[in-house]
Amino acid sequence: MNKLIQKITVLSLGLLTATFYASLSFAQDNAEQAAYRQAKKYAEMVACGTNFSDDNNPVKFFPIGTDKNELRYAVLWQGDVGCLGGTGTSYYVLSVFKYASLAKTFLLAQDDVFGEINKNDFTINSRFIESIKQINATTLMVQSLDLTDDDLPNQPTLRYRYVITYNDISDRWQLESKKLLSKVKND
Repeated sequence: MNKLIQKITVLSLGLLTATFYASLSFAQDNAEQAAYRQAKKYAEMVACGTNFSDDNNPVKFFPIGTDKNELRYAVLWQGDVGCLGGTGTSYYVLSVFKYASLAKTFLLAQDDVFGEINKNDFTINSRFIESIKQINATTLMVQSLDLTDDDLPNQPTLRYRYVITYNDISDRWQLESKKLLSKVKND
């Protein structure tokens, strides 16, 4: 009888553990879906031709920050902000959405991280972003092309890698490094 109780206890603990982790995964999935919906609403409100429906150029988002009590997502999306409609008016935007427990939804915390980084000195050309990758909870690596003075407006020839970091305390992003990777040949 004692062994039967031990087996039932072990099975019950295993089931509780599995249920706990499944609920965490479910909560994470729901949080990601909620952040995605808010990002899509925001992008469609401020831009035309966004990539939220583009399977070839999907929206990317990353959990950001080290404070476990604050759920944030950095969302990389593309669109023509302001619906200007010209050539070269569509670019990538990195927006941050933070969960507001009182409102029980995600709210826009930062509309344009690249714009914030580029405020003092034009650094990251967000028209030509090729990739973005999360390095850790507060660091993203961005690969993008940029123009020289001799390039045509839609034919950049320089490929750079940028490392940007988020600071939980100051609630700011900053450029950590910029490295020229290669020159690109345009035909």
